[in-house]
Amino acid sequence: ETEIDSFLSKNKIDKLNDEVAAKLSFFSPEILKQDKSLIDKFVEENNNLKPYKFTLDDLFTEKPYILSEEKESMMARLGEVFNNPTDIYETLDAVDVSFKDFEVDGKTYPLNQSNYTVYLRDNNRKIREKAFHNFYETYDNLKNTFAGIFYGNVKTNFFISNERGYKSPLDMYLKGENISEDIYNKLIDKVNERINISHKYIDLRKKVLNLDELHMYDIYVDLIDEKTTNIDLNSCRDIITNSLKPLGEEYINDLKEISSYYIEEKNLIITQGKPG
Repeated sequence: ETEIDSFLSKNKIDKLNDEVAAKLSFFSPEILKQDKSLIDKFVEENNNLKPYKFTLDDLFTEKPYILSEEKESMMARLGEVFNNPTDIYETLDAVDVSFKDFEVDGKTYPLNQSNYTVYLRDNNRKIREKAFHNFYETYDNLKNTFAGIFYGNVKTNFFISNERGYKSPLDMYLKGENISEDIYNKLIDKVNERINISHKYIDLRKKVLNLDELHMYDIYVDLIDEKTTNIDLNSCRDIITNSLKPLGEEYINDLKEISSYYIEEKNLIITQGKPG
């Protein structure tokens, strides 16, 4: 499947998703007409509803921002319009953006979205540098187009947040994940307070790589040589499940059930080590 085929398939799925959303737009306003205590009572008395308790609780936290059934239906039908900036960006990025090949020491290297990250981890700094500049030069030539797309996306988010009664697009997205704005701002503050740790890491990377000046194309190359080790799936499953035990017994049991399916049905081989 080519990138174009993949993009067209995604477009069909997005369109279908918008149609389903329009059909189901009555659901949230209808549920929210009821008293929360009544919904809690139904969940408590009906085991079939218990798996949906979190979803229903979450829905009621959004009650101030749920519109009337008619408006919800309209917002759902406008889904394709709201997604237009994203669709344009994805079309441009997947179909129209074309990267120039580059040459290092007489050898030509093809450049695309997939192999770019591989080049950034190459030990040859010339390859990293050429790949980096060719990659971003392509986007730099389209910067006004991407800026226009971004502006369209910002306007869309402001329209939706205003219609639903949020303070801002940031408020809308944070409340959608049940995250307070204070926590969001504190996270930024803490990162800034500890930015010196990142600076120390950059200094260490420059020293290990023996570079006078560190550039973005030097950030991803490995500092030490890694040995490739083949790990069978059963051993891999044990390593993963042991590391995830803090998430609880139910999570681990589900994980084991899924991994058993892949081991028995797919017979995959996992290789741990350096890509490429």
